[in-house]
Amino acid sequence: MDLEDRIAIQDLIADYAYFWDERDPERWASLFTPDGVLEIYVPGVRPPVRRVTNLGERITSAREAFVTQATRRTRIYSTSIRFDELTEDRALVRTVILVVEVSDTREGAIRPLYSGTSSDQFRKTPVGWRFAKREIHSDQNPGFGNAQDFDSPADAASD
Repeated sequence: MDLEDRIAIQDLIADYAYFWDERDPERWASLFTPDGVLEIYVPGVRPPVRRVTNLGERITSAREAFVTQATRRTRIYSTSIRFDELTEDRALVRTVILVVEVSDTREGAIRPLYSGTSSDQFRKTPVGWRFAKREIHSDQNPGFGNAQDFDSPADAASD
């Protein structure tokens, strides 16, 4: 395993969180291969509640999420990165994820939205490592049901 490859993949995982939190759909979408897939799973719901399979869909999906959640600021924390396989041109990696809502007010501070894991397949391309597939598995169903976007859980407290 090449240390430079491990660092590049860890940077890619960090960029995924930063670009989403910064609401930059083009840069976020560019982290995937052109045929890269994003799938989001919640307990008790199959197939995935969200499946995005190409660059155009990724950009559109992200833009829609940012409009829908215009007042919500999130932070994605990616920890416990585990390399299950790393070859010259392919990597399989698992990561623990925590997503929180960050309030601009002192009273609101931070509110956990959901936690889970990602199972990632990376492919080395001419421009560097990219996500070939990212499966996000939420630990709980925070109201997504058949939601169209992972960043828009229903507010269970309002029920």
